[in-house]
Amino acid sequence: MIKSEAIKKYFNNVYNIKNSPETTLQLISAEFTQISKELKLGYLKISTSLLSETSKLTDSILFSSEEGYNDSVEPLKKQFLGTNSNYTKFIAYPEKNVTWSEEESSDLIFILQTVFVLIERSHFFSSMVSFQETDVATGAKNLEGLQAIGAMLFEQDELKNYSVLFMNIKNFRFLNHLYGEKNGNYILKLFTMMSKDFISQKGYFGRLGGDNFVALIKSEIVNDYLQFLSSISIPVDSNGTMHNVSIKTRIGISSIPQGLPFLAALTNASSALKVSKESLQNEIVWFEKEIGDKLFQSKKITTSFPKALSNEEILVLYQPKYDLISNTIIGAEALSRWQSDTLLMPQEYISHLESEGLIHNLDLFVLERICIDIKSWEQKGIPTVPVSFNISEMDLYYDYFEIDIIKILKKHNVNPNFIEIEIPETHDPKIQTRKKNFIKTVTDFGIKIALDNFGTNTTSLSTLSAYPFTTLKITNEDVNNLLTKKKTNKIFTKALLAITKELNIQVIAQGIESKEHLDKIKTLGCKFGQGFYLNEPLYKIEFENLLATRKTI
Repeated sequence: MIKSEAIKKYFNNVYNIKNSPETTLQLISAEFTQISKELKLGYLKISTSLLSETSKLTDSILFSSEEGYNDSVEPLKKQFLGTNSNYTKFIAYPEKNVTWSEEESSDLIFILQTVFVLIERSHFFSSMVSFQETDVATGAKNLEGLQAIGAMLFEQDELKNYSVLFMNIKNFRFLNHLYGEKNGNYILKLFTMMSKDFISQKGYFGRLGGDNFVALIKSEIVNDYLQFLSSISIPVDSNGTMHNVSIKTRIGISSIPQGLPFLAALTNASSALKVSKESLQNEIVWFEKEIGDKLFQSKKITTSFPKALSNEEILVLYQPKYDLISNTIIGAEALSRWQSDTLLMPQEYISHLESEGLIHNLDLFVLERICIDIKSWEQKGIPTVPVSFNISEMDLYYDYFEIDIIKILKKHNVNPNFIEIEIPETHDPKIQTRKKNFIKTVTDFGIKIALDNFGTNTTSLSTLSAYPFTTLKITNEDVNNLLTKKKTNKIFTKALLAITKELNIQVIAQGIESKEHLDKIKTLGCKFGQGFYLNEPLYKIEFENLLATRKTI
């Protein structure tokens, strides 16, 4: 009789729960080859639904002796019913010229029961892993699933033959709104099914949430897959009417050099996708070294930013605003500079802070410095002027931004009439209500609001009456346009000045770079301006001296 210790020895390497049912069965088959003589086993077949995705029985021969088996006797038959109606049955014959005793049959049944438990356990674990690694909504792999596949290919030294495509569906939010959420989900599912079917045996397809997808495919089919993506059309039933919805994607692609892990390649593809989103022309972007260098510089900036704040490497300068008729200072705009190894200008770090969700920390820091400086001037008896500071559109995604602004003014006991917020145009419909609430809260507190860079994008004149703006800043481009001979530019500017006058909105021309600029602005009736021709941004002490002496332009 075979003892349990012996069985454990024979099946020791089968106990690994991480093995798939197929692998478990292969290992078990190898073990039966080792113990067949002891069991007097000639033939063993298993039929089980545990190896089938359709719940149909799948037959596998676990052992068959080369010398043949005794088919003249009644075979040993045993069947087991497991969880979720999983069904397994065994058929066994003794070796040639052998008849099993009752005790020998009992030993074999005990082993078959152990085999069934091992297979069912591996099937359960495999199902759990599949669930954990699968996006439930579409059936695609999730990030965990893609990571597991990438790790497997890396270990097999096969990952170098693949490329990663990080993509999202263009205007999916609009499609979801136009055809409804149910059809939106249908589009995602069908897009997944079509991609998986096209990739077939040459890759893997995953979804990272929303309309973001990843394809890990053999490099040899990348161009074919891109061609396929360019022609996808999905039929959608909307209120009884069928629509063929053309699916367009933005894609970042990274090849995978030997030795590069999957997650690193995915990061590269994600960086390329970001470049694609920022481009108006390139919907498909391959990752290149320059993109990686920019990514490295962005990470360098964002990781060193908190330390820069605490070490006071962020400087606040003041660019005076002037009454162009009396040539006197009427205010200033606070501008940041980053004094690191070199002096960094805003265009070198603002976008990186915005992308990492750190921009509100910078804007609140600038406001705090303004408040400290205003109190310093008051204590020195220097007549101060209103100071404006810029906020980013991304600040409006920070729910308590206006509360933090008010807290800073209260903390330093600064009169809100001395603070003006230069707010940018916003185009994301998700934050329009948020923008209204923000403006109402700060204006109710007494802070002034300026619309920055009017006309840069698609601002409507109705915007001026929709919000309580006190100031309108026209761009450097508008100032340059006034120097052209186009009559329409002059007409528009005069009309704008007339409208803002009726609305009691102050118009400031920024970017005045020459005497010609200044004269043209004054001729058209714009009374206020700022720019390098009038005065460059000044360090605190320089601006303080300017305030104290009240020097004119």
